[in-house]
Amino acid sequence: MYLSPWGGVTGASVESSFTGGGGVSTVESSMKNQTLFYLIVYDLPDNKAANKRRKRLHDLLCGYGTRTQYSVFECFLTGVQFAKLKVRVEKLIKPAEDSVRIYVLDAGAVRKTITYGSEKPRQAETLIL
Repeated sequence: MYLSPWGGVTGASVESSFTGGGGVSTVESSMKNQTLFYLIVYDLPDNKAANKRRKRLHDLLCGYGTRTQYSVFECFLTGVQFAKLKVRVEKLIKPAEDSVRIYVLDAGAVRKTITYGSEKPRQAETLIL
C-alpha cells in the first residue's frame, strides 16, 4: 500500500475517508449526488511501459470527461463517479514514475474560468425522452 495523492491510503473505501469506517455520514450522502468540476492533469515518462499506461489513462479519462489539451481533462462528476475514477487511476499509475493531479473546483470557480481559443467548461445537458 502507498499514500494516495488524493489524501489517503489506496484501497481505502469512500466511506472510511469520510467517516473513519464507522458508517455513512451526512457529508458522504450529500457528496454522492453533488456534481463538482474536476480538472485532471497528467504527465508520464517517455518510455514504452509508460506509453501503455498513458494510453490506458487517456482512454479511462475519455469515459469521464472532455479532453481539452493533450494531457488535460475537464470532468463534471458526482462523488460516486469520482470515487470510482480515483480507484481506477490509482490501480493504473505508478506513483514513483507518473504524475496525476486532480483539481476540485466548485461551480463558482467554473463560472469564473477564463478561456481563450475554446469554449468555457460546461456540463453536458441530459435529455430524457
